[in-house]
Amino acid sequence: MVDGAVTAAERIAALEAAHPGWAVWRSRQGVMWGATRRRDLSFREIERGLDQSLVCDSADELAERLGEQDARERSGAVR
Repeated sequence: MVDGAVTAAERIAALEAAHPGWAVWRSRQGVMWGATRRRDLSFREIERGLDQSLVCDSADELAERLGEQDARERSGAVR
């Protein structure tokens, strides 16, 4: 590992620490990053625009989407 470089495992741990309601993963090929909620959503929550799972092209994109989901859940906003 290069000094200052963050491994995928470290990034996963950081994302899970920042978003404890989610289990974060990276595809075996390292192409996709995803997260799945640690609980099942109700139909009403899904209607409000909450997602059970997210799949993104990068860890940065996933972090942004997780933040959006957390904010939506706190505010009760709809899509």
